[in-house]
Amino acid sequence: MAASPTTGEVYVSDRHSGAIDVYAPSGEWKGIVPNPDDPRTAWAPLGLGFDGQGDLLVTDVALSGQRILQLGPDGTLQRRFEPELAAREDYVAAYRTGFGFHPVHPVMALYPLKRLRHAGRVLVAGAEDPAVVRHAGFEPVATVEDALAEAAATHGPNPSVAVVRYPPAVNRT
Repeated sequence: MAASPTTGEVYVSDRHSGAIDVYAPSGEWKGIVPNPDDPRTAWAPLGLGFDGQGDLLVTDVALSGQRILQLGPDGTLQRRFEPELAAREDYVAAYRTGFGFHPVHPVMALYPLKRLRHAGRVLVAGAEDPAVVRHAGFEPVATVEDALAEAAATHGPNPSVAVVRYPPAVNRT
């Protein structure tokens, strides 16, 4: 989901139905943004954002190939980023054998976490960059103890707690 900085319209992606729904600031549904290559061809828009000029940036994760597109205010294709990012020999080598990740990777990594938004609150303890936690829709706290105190203040002395620990290959500690 992203809001246009120029019009205030809200864009909501649904990769399963292959649509980006557009809503007026009042909440009224205005229509969809179709696949810019061919409106009859399926696509799977996932990540959405806007650049400084008000163009819509879309991460398409269709089975036919992942791509990042820049669409103008009228939905027309302005630019494709995937050739620059997905076909460079040095990048491909980093994706396959090094510690580089395809640009769609952060979107795919964060998307499952966004499902937690149905929870009352999600507190993330000890984040190196609290802005990333806020961007994902969660609340950063300094320590696990702070998170437990916040949860107890909101939900009583025995709040439900889930702990996510990354495997050693990912965890820095």
